[in-house]
Amino acid sequence: MISKALEVFAKSVGMKAAEDCVYGVYGGFFMTVTEKKSTRTVEVSCYIGDSDEYTDDYVSINEAIRNVLEKYSITDYAVDENYVSVKSHAELSVFREMIDYIAGMLDSVGIYKSDHCSKCGEVFKDAADKRVVTLKNAKESHKHLVCGECALAYAESNGSKADQGAEKAEEKFGKGMLFAVLAGLLGAAVYALVCWLLGVNGRMDMFRFAPCLFGILIGALITYVYRVAAGKYSVKSLVLLSVITGVITVLAHYCGCVLGFIKYLSAEKGIYPSSSFSALPSVMKMQFTDPYNLPFFIIGSVIALCCAYIALIFIYGTHLKKKASGKKMDVSIQRVK
Repeated sequence: MISKALEVFAKSVGMKAAEDCVYGVYGGFFMTVTEKKSTRTVEVSCYIGDSDEYTDDYVSINEAIRNVLEKYSITDYAVDENYVSVKSHAELSVFREMIDYIAGMLDSVGIYKSDHCSKCGEVFKDAADKRVVTLKNAKESHKHLVCGECALAYAESNGSKADQGAEKAEEKFGKGMLFAVLAGLLGAAVYALVCWLLGVNGRMDMFRFAPCLFGILIGALITYVYRVAAGKYSVKSLVLLSVITGVITVLAHYCGCVLGFIKYLSAEKGIYPSSSFSALPSVMKMQFTDPYNLPFFIIGSVIALCCAYIALIFIYGTHLKKKASGKKMDVSIQRVK
């Protein structure tokens, strides 16, 4: 939503107010003004042309903006083939002065005004050929004043460009797996430590299965850390991550069973941990031979695995949803009345 002040500003300069911006022709150029907290952005839709062919124009525009960075509190700007964008945190009255300056500067450089298509640079045949194309995704929104033919080109090419941009990122498979395994082992250490502190074992009540919930930590760490380190997921990495998650989770629960049983022997049987650790091979073997420990190991492993895979699926699903919303660009075309 735009602020009331920006809405009043739009009316004062003859622009239209939309839900997330104001737009229209001002100073002879088609402009869009958006705001986020204390920062406002003006984007001028105009044909500048290829930077190699029109180098002098690009140099002139860049120098003109750089000369007033402090005067208009400009925090960022961009000059492209079909737009000039300037961000400022100046108050609205100064921001309007900046817009006047930008319009006058572009006019002095000889940049085509709103009577030309901002994409192809051709003069509009008539007013009925003018279109406002809005490109919008979850992060940003852009409006361009173009001819009917270029408007259709925007609509047709937008989807394929988004896909091509997504394919550029490379997956750092080896690095991702290394950090994922280390993260999983860290989660397993926490899992086993909790079992040791609680002294869980096959002779306890249902509370003994509570540490199994820490399987969520293992699955979450492995999946999230891989994404951060590798940059993206692939079918190959997801399969291997599933295997690694399963192995580390079962290993964590097994170590937890051993440590918990050692704590039980110390607390209930008076066997000092040092003695239990000296007989560690026998204690480890008892997890498979003892009629109480074995069911706890099997059932607990199943519960821990379920928790770990739920975390894996949740984090990967959240990533897919976020990726889809960020990549999807909605295109809308409207005639200029």
